[in-house]
Amino acid sequence: KELLTEDEIKKLIKSKKYECLGYYHYNRYQIAGDPWELSKACSFYRDAGMSETGIKVADKLKTGTSDKKALAAVLTSKGGAFKDLRDLEKAKDYYNNGLDLMSQGKYPESITEFDKSLKIDPNNKEVWLNKGLSLANQSKYSESLESIDRSIAIDQKYKEAWFYKGRVYQQMVKHSEAVECFDKAIAIDPNYADAWGFKSASVMILGDFWGALAIMQRAQ
Repeated sequence: KELLTEDEIKKLIKSKKYECLGYYHYNRYQIAGDPWELSKACSFYRDAGMSETGIKVADKLKTGTSDKKALAAVLTSKGGAFKDLRDLEKAKDYYNNGLDLMSQGKYPESITEFDKSLKIDPNNKEVWLNKGLSLANQSKYSESLESIDRSIAIDQKYKEAWFYKGRVYQQMVKHSEAVECFDKAIAIDPNYADAWGFKSASVMILGDFWGALAIMQRAQ
């Protein structure tokens, strides 16, 4: 099993911290019955990206709570958790619209949909990658690489992003850079046949016939 990158560790620690805080405040509510603790628990679960758990926690509020401000805080936190889930569904719809438009060759329109999705969910690596591919299909290579790099920044082990970054470099006739990207993809998945195959093509163009032949055999 591969080790996590430094960025992945930081994200995991942050998420786990919020999850632990949510658990802590929920337990305090169970012990003391203070609804403010329940509101804090729901909020921290939202911060951890666990809005469904936040809703379940808010539903534990006992009937007959006399503290109206605390009750309002719990309901507000719960409403926010529901909004999180609705927004993610909306982001998914925009993303799927973008994919449909991209498949029809309507690249500017697809980017508009991808941007709508990213405004809601800016940490979706697949949206950044496909936005990059739409940009590449319009020969906007610099912008394409920026978008794909955003995808890689979210997940450095995203082999498809490294592969398509290599393909963009091939379109730019930068085959040395392309080979480096294909190597990144292969390091993540040694059986990634497409990465081996396109690496072979770049190595051939760079003048290493026998090296390309060896790589081609590895791709089969």
